[in-house]
Amino acid sequence: MLIIQNLTKNKLYLQNDEIIDVSPDIIHEYGLKIGKDISNIYIDVLKASIKHKALFYIYLKARTKYELICKLKAKYKQVEYIEEVVEELEKLGYIDDVDYALSYIMTHSNSKQKNIFKLMQKGISRSNIERAYEDAPNEIEDDLLEKEIKKLQNKNLELAQIIVKLTRKGYAYSKIKKIIEIIK
Repeated sequence: MLIIQNLTKNKLYLQNDEIIDVSPDIIHEYGLKIGKDISNIYIDVLKASIKHKALFYIYLKARTKYELICKLKAKYKQVEYIEEVVEELEKLGYIDDVDYALSYIMTHSNSKQKNIFKLMQKGISRSNIERAYEDAPNEIEDDLLEKEIKKLQNKNLELAQIIVKLTRKGYAYSKIKKIIEIIK
């Protein structure tokens, strides 16, 4: 039996010492009150709580599927319900790793290689990153590289130094040479 021991406007305290975050909407929807046995609706209340918290995290900032799951795992122990809720949110379009990757690519002035590395750290698969690059303008990396080269040329660096600096930033040697030829 799972009996509600205490209930505040945003927390549900169960007899088994479990605490579940709830919104006033969840309290009203499931008719939650002190002393009520929620054994038969426990999973529904828990999923609603996870979904509410997930939407709150997404509202705060855009997140990848992996980031959202990690954030929810820090709050809830029931991994199977977390994954089920996140899958549902993904189907509804609240989470889209390809869109996230595309947005990241468009707003960060990094080489393609560095972007791939950063996005993979956020849990986005290489195939989703490649799909995002297919949707991104082709010349985006070339434009960034051209700006980097001009900036380094203004610092009066030699060609070899410019190439070394840019390859360390993750730009391909062949692209660097191609852009340098175009600039000349």
